[in-house]
Amino acid sequence: MSSKEVVFIIEDDRNYIEIYEQVLCSEYQIVAFNSALAALEKFKELDPKTILLDLNLPEMNGIEFCRKLFSEYCSNTDVDIIFVSGESDPKMKFSAFEEGAVDYLTKPFEIKELVYKVNGSIQRRLKEEHLVSDALENKQLIYTTMAQASQYSQVMSFLKT
Repeated sequence: MSSKEVVFIIEDDRNYIEIYEQVLCSEYQIVAFNSALAALEKFKELDPKTILLDLNLPEMNGIEFCRKLFSEYCSNTDVDIIFVSGESDPKMKFSAFEEGAVDYLTKPFEIKELVYKVNGSIQRRLKEEHLVSDALENKQLIYTTMAQASQYSQVMSFLKT
């Protein structure tokens, strides 16, 4: 598997999939699906950092995908969802955010905006992972230091007697 970060594309329009692949493939490992169900099947295995998600898909729409993803596969802090849709109804956008989206692009969109949003998402995810890793290392260091201090205290008490 590539060392590039994984970005899922869940889109039923082949033209948009080609656009995404062309502009993002140099930086990221792009895995495209025309089915939300197929993306769910590969989610745990490929562990994407970001998902570009069409709102209107066959089988299940983007909102349903988010509900299933966040109830059965991960929490909404594990992956960034960026909705990309021709739907401009504010109610649909609000629904997307309520279901865990971090961003929303309306089709047609500016390529540069798409790239900035994906890059920002990936960088944010990587920083969060590093912070969690650092926190775990610090916690382990604290426990080790406390255990050593306790042992030194016991040795000192023993030597005093």
